[in-house]
Amino acid sequence: MFYQALLLAIEEKKVADPELHEPFEIDNAVEASIKIEKCLFEQHGNPSNDAYKKAFRSKYLNLKDKANPGLRGQILSGDISPSDFIKMSPSEMASEERRKEDDRINKENLLKARAAKDNESETDMFQCSRCKQRKCKYFQLQTRSADEPMTTYVTCIHCGHRWRM
Repeated sequence: MFYQALLLAIEEKKVADPELHEPFEIDNAVEASIKIEKCLFEQHGNPSNDAYKKAFRSKYLNLKDKANPGLRGQILSGDISPSDFIKMSPSEMASEERRKEDDRINKENLLKARAAKDNESETDMFQCSRCKQRKCKYFQLQTRSADEPMTTYVTCIHCGHRWRM
């Protein structure tokens, strides 16, 4: 099955340059696919094992992904060895476009997390038991039933001490 995925790289090269024909590339695809399956077997054991099936599926689908021709090309050219390929995580196998999209999503989530933390209000209503300063930030959450008062979480701006009321 890895052979079929690697043949996509050869076909993509032929479409890009119809006069390009390198017969050794087919041999490279056969050899690489055999080595990949051998490394996968060495790492995960029995092919009926769930870990083997999961790893096989992940590697195969990443190789077969039409949006990721670079991965196939790197394996065929020998830039990535079969043993290194088997050890790669999904994020390492992702195309450059997918990595950029993941980075954008991570940055967006980080900004959202920071915005949620910025819901704290600054006040001088509370005195820190550690440094005796009154410069504090606080926020309230309903942690118990609705008929109970809200729990107030306080953080001293001066020393960073945290407590709840």
